[in-house]
Formats: sequence, structure tokens, C-alpha cells
Amino acid sequence: MAYDLDLGDASESNSWTRLAEGTIDREYHIAARDSAVVEIPLQLAYSGVSGAIRSILNRGTFDYRIGGDISVTAPVSRRVPFRRTGTVSLSSSN
Repeated sequence: MAYDLDLGDASESNSWTRLAEGTIDREYHIAARDSAVVEIPLQLAYSGVSGAIRSILNRGTFDYRIGGDISVTAPVSRRVPFRRTGTVSLSSSN
């Protein structure tokens, strides 16, 4: 699996800062119609954290975007891309 994690920059609309990126070279066997929890180790780029901290202080939230691809080997070998965006709220009322 290859991935990248970006945080929204609170000071600019539609601006993203790379927080982490990496690869996981571990094989998982997941049966059909089953699921598994996969832990993703992150090495953070601290230069990207300041925008998130500013957003948390101003709004109590921050936007994130994660994407990449997963290599599947069975039943056929292929790469499956993924991308997800969202907002994390540190307030229990949101």
C-alpha cells in the first residue's frame, strides 16, 4: 500500500499541505466478505502541522485528505486506488 495524508490549510481555501506519505510492504490475507484493521505507521512532516493547529484553534476542526493505492494479488493482480476527504472535529457537540 502506498499512501499520502494531506491537511487543509485554514488560511487558504482549497489549499492542502502534505503531512505524511509512505508505503506499507506487508501482506494481509482477508477472506471474501470479511474485513480487517490495518495499522498505518505515520512519519509526520511537522511543517504541515501548523496549518492544522491554526484551524483547530480557530474552528475546533481540521480537514484531511488521504489517498493512495493498494496492491491486490488475488484473485487477480491489480492496484486499487483510494481517496477520502473529511473533517475531524475535536468538539463533542459537532
